[in-house]
Amino acid sequence: RNIQIFAYDIEGGMYTSQNDELETLERFGFLVNKDRLYATSLREVQQFYEAWSKKRTGENYGIDGLVIKINERDIWDELGYTAKSPRAGIAYKFPAEEVATKLLSITLQVGRTGAITPVAELAPVLVAGSVVSRATLHNADEISRLDVRTGDTVALRKAGDVIPEIFNVFKELRPKNSKPFSMPTHCPECGAVLSKENVGKDTSVALYCKNKDCPAKHLEGLIHFVSKKGMNIEELGEKSIETFHDIGLITDFSSIFRLQKTDIQGLEGFGQKSADNILASIQKARRVPLHRFLFALGIRHLGEQTAKDIAKHFESFDAIMKATYDDLVLVEGVGEKVSESIVTYFGDEHTKIILSKLLPEITIVSEIKKSEGVFSGKTFVITGTLPTLTRDEAKEMIEIRGGKVSSSVSAKTTYLLLGEDAGSKLANATKLGIPTINEEQFRAML
Repeated sequence: RNIQIFAYDIEGGMYTSQNDELETLERFGFLVNKDRLYATSLREVQQFYEAWSKKRTGENYGIDGLVIKINERDIWDELGYTAKSPRAGIAYKFPAEEVATKLLSITLQVGRTGAITPVAELAPVLVAGSVVSRATLHNADEISRLDVRTGDTVALRKAGDVIPEIFNVFKELRPKNSKPFSMPTHCPECGAVLSKENVGKDTSVALYCKNKDCPAKHLEGLIHFVSKKGMNIEELGEKSIETFHDIGLITDFSSIFRLQKTDIQGLEGFGQKSADNILASIQKARRVPLHRFLFALGIRHLGEQTAKDIAKHFESFDAIMKATYDDLVLVEGVGEKVSESIVTYFGDEHTKIILSKLLPEITIVSEIKKSEGVFSGKTFVITGTLPTLTRDEAKEMIEIRGGKVSSSVSAKTTYLLLGEDAGSKLANATKLGIPTINEEQFRAML
């Protein structure tokens, strides 16, 4: 394949602006997108957007929108990052590509919270660069609003050019014998009666399976538990979890930590090496930061950032388990819905049984308040390959001790954490007189 890469950033470079950085990349010989604009007003941005929304289909690569960035690089570090993205840049998406296809059937998915989600099974169709054969229908109200039925020809697009969604039905093409879809009264996985939930003064739109032993809820909960933002058990992917769950090797969270080599080795698709890798990954996950453990439990409405906020406020898992509704709503970023959900979760007898078996298997590393951590007020930059730590692991170790990790060296940098094959960051640190430390020295500071 004739693969070409557009370069947009030099990590750790000493540049005053995005313009300067792109021009430097061009001088170095990198392929840099010529179709860019240094705009001095939002009107210019809008005009550039409208022009490209008309001509984007004429390019030989897919374009789903523009990225608008602040030009001055010193503002980037000041603004920092959210949990998912930099605050110095934002995507401005084009209207989604729309296609038509046939709805073959409507199936039902049971999520880890027990929510029943109807899913449209579609005749495969190419949309926004990939073949789509499934799209969520969200809930009964959405199906009713669209009046979508099996056999219909439907209009499909990707919301944000990512998530497939049905937004219209061509009713003039509808088969004469079609029937309206009605949501089931019982869980398709375990047969339990479905019901709606009370959300404050309102009633939920979605139906829920309340059976704590529903196998579908178990499976989705286990997949969430081992995920990267949860326990981060790298070698236990979704397919492995499904296999081990189906044959009864994994029944709950704690059973993951009781897996033996003899349980795995010899199963179809699993040899000695894969068994060793899985067990090593599980062993590594036994020590987990508080915020990731909290997120891994899959407590309803509790997202990644909120888990971090709660972990920093309470500092220990025991304190979180004992927290009242009034304690939780005082935490910045934690609302009434999340507080109610956490109190309900830890007050549930089934949860207490799960945790009584799980907690002896792991060590939870408590968060440290920024004002009290050994790295309080210190800013690190990481470069090169560290001997035993990934960058994410080093970053987490710094942040839970009150420090900050920046992407580029500046006069505000306290230490450059140095690995093998360090790039321009080392030269920049030397120029500015920033102290460098290796992984061994870093660990000695913990």
